[in-house]
Amino acid sequence: MNSNPSVHPWKRLLIRLIVYNILNGIVVFGVGWYFKWTTLFQYGGGIFIGGVILVGLGVLGLFGYWGSSRSGHYLIARSVSSESSGDRNQQEANDSMNQYSYMIQSTVAGIVSLVIGSVMQTWA
Repeated sequence: MNSNPSVHPWKRLLIRLIVYNILNGIVVFGVGWYFKWTTLFQYGGGIFIGGVILVGLGVLGLFGYWGSSRSGHYLIARSVSSESSGDRNQQEANDSMNQYSYMIQSTVAGIVSLVIGSVMQTWA
């Protein structure tokens, strides 16, 4: 999340949440157009399923991170590198923050999509 330090982290999170939900809406609209959906209930269900997928991607991203960087070979290779232990610890902290930030973004965007989909289905 350190791509642009001049933008406040909360603003960056909000922008990404909006982008994720717009992309979710575009995909759901495309699927609905392909399957010729005609009701708000069908589109609400699609957005709900898109929210479930976003939450799942966030959780899977976290599991993928723990599997690849916590293996014994990876840790041994890092321990014999030319980096100082302080640099190595800082890099590990940055890697963890990046992975958790993706999980948080994806999960929150998924929850927003779940709520929007539920409301759409309730109004239908």
